[in-house]
Amino acid sequence: MDALPVVSAAQFHQIATLEADILARLGKPAARAQQFPADLEERRLELLAQHLGFRPQTPVPLLRVLGDSHAAFFSGAEGLKFYSGRWLFTGFLRRRYVSAFTELLPVFRVFHTGASTAWSADTYRSASRTREKLDVLFHKDIPPRAAVLLVYGEIDCRWHIPKAVLGGKDIPSAVGATVARFMTLPQRLARAGYDVTVWQPSGVTVGDPTPPEANHPLPTSGSQQLRLDITREYCAQLTAACQRENIRCTGIVGKYHSWNEPAAAECFLDYCHLSQRMMPLVLRTLIESGALKLQPASGSAVCPLAG
Repeated sequence: MDALPVVSAAQFHQIATLEADILARLGKPAARAQQFPADLEERRLELLAQHLGFRPQTPVPLLRVLGDSHAAFFSGAEGLKFYSGRWLFTGFLRRRYVSAFTELLPVFRVFHTGASTAWSADTYRSASRTREKLDVLFHKDIPPRAAVLLVYGEIDCRWHIPKAVLGGKDIPSAVGATVARFMTLPQRLARAGYDVTVWQPSGVTVGDPTPPEANHPLPTSGSQQLRLDITREYCAQLTAACQRENIRCTGIVGKYHSWNEPAAAECFLDYCHLSQRMMPLVLRTLIESGALKLQPASGSAVCPLAG
């Protein structure tokens, strides 16, 4: 099992300063990708090199990340800071947004499709209108045959599947129904020629179940152990389903904590969303899976930061 990556206080200062400077000079991110001047681009590349432990060959590949709030981690910022990005009208002229981010790492372009579940990610007219948002993104922002990372499922494992199990379903069947519904999305994108990677839920939300009447921003259902069991089963079934379709599936759950206990608090921002402390491990995992094809630049020295 991997040790928790070492990210220094100096590097957190580097992250915060870079984010502030990008906002000051380029303004808030929006639908269009920001164009970084040479000095800011060099600082983004340097932050990536710090996480990797080596300076990568350039140009670096770009992985488009689509998902629920856990996609925000890939912006490289230490926090959840959503900005209004691409929008579309749905029903009664209601405007819905795909959130954009100040992107600190040159290998990721991040699109937040809302509080999207794996269950409804490929279904029209869901509460978050995820399918409609994806249709717009793949029409306007994501080129043909691009590499994409799908980040869905944590909400299901934290809330919806535990509710189904507490209502009488067994864990394998409740998980299997969700995985089957979700898999139509990566299958459809792979058939269209995209290089698809499915990201396993990154952790299990720490804490007791929230009361049904509580207006909690991150509601949880069932005990901590039940959610651990569900997430383990979800990752196993998701991996098997992707293998059957020759679709890449990877993640870090189980690499830095036991399935029988929650991850350490410092792994998270809020006991749910990952901290940038985990970015070195996430990058290494994506490289090992083949989702990110990064190689050290000629003469690049490997430093120990990435663990």
